[in-house]
Amino acid sequence: MEYSYITTDADGNDEVVSRGQYDDGAKTPDVGDTITLEGTDGVERPWRVLRKMPVAYAGQRIYVEPLELQ
Repeated sequence: MEYSYITTDADGNDEVVSRGQYDDGAKTPDVGDTITLEGTDGVERPWRVLRKMPVAYAGQRIYVEPLELQ
């Protein structure tokens, strides 16, 4: 399953934090889970999963926010 971790910038635009592919049968994180992702700046940070949306062809958009925003 393909995935994209997405955050929203200050202007309200979607920005891809990370993308890739899970192995078949892999479980994606649930809403509210904390995960560690490498951001666009190359630094690993904790992120909270806000919502998940299925997309065409067995993919998922997973919206996240950095934990330091809370």
